Amino acid sequence: MNFSRADWVEFLRRMGKNLFRDAWYPTVAIGIAQALISPESSLFDCLATAAVLLAFITTAAMFCFAVSWGISLGSDD
Repeated sequence: MNFSRADWVEFLRRMGKNLFRDAWYPTVAIGIAQALISPESSLFDCLATAAVLLAFITTAAMFCFAVSWGISLGSDD
């Protein structure tokens, strides 16, 4: 299955949009899981872990948007 440039641009744009929109699900889940598994962790530990995860997810979303934008700049179609 061959993807055209337009298909890659749309795929990466949608992936970035979905990562931004759904980033809070794993962030909350990891924060709650850490609170349940590690009783000695404080609220700030759980929030710090969730913030780092949120930063990684939003960085991945911005990377998808940047690659999509870069591909669309060089588009011939």
